Amino acid sequence: MKHQLLIVLFVFVAASCSTIPKGYTLSKFSFNDKYHNSYIMNRIPDYGDGHLDGCLVMGEMFLSLKSSEGSIVKGQIKDVESKDSLANANIKIYFLNSVEPLQLSSDSNGNFEFYKKSKINQINVEYVGYRNLAINFEGRKLFQ
Repeated sequence: MKHQLLIVLFVFVAASCSTIPKGYTLSKFSFNDKYHNSYIMNRIPDYGDGHLDGCLVMGEMFLSLKSSEGSIVKGQIKDVESKDSLANANIKIYFLNSVEPLQLSSDSNGNFEFYKKSKINQINVEYVGYRNLAINFEGRKLFQ
């Protein structure tokens, strides 16, 4: 009996760990108020024991960027579900032909800004308790 109970428990844990929870909201990215979610790398989590995202379901982020005709880009990072600002998020901006990324932190309202010195290849955002967000601009028309 104990053996059968352990097998049932193992199957239950394995099955519950390998799927995205019902109602789970994926990360989002917008530029000048238009969504570009296809730019997000690994947007759909790979949950499961031994998988990329493991068994711990983490929060998801919403990154919003705005830029006018100048070279100043303004961004904001929020929780995708609650819309709460994420203060002190770590942001890395990878420019074309730059060895090191530009590293920033969001302020208490989740805001940040930077000067776009050349074409942007990628933006990475990290925040404790959240899945990392990576936006890939390589071969895309945004930020050219």
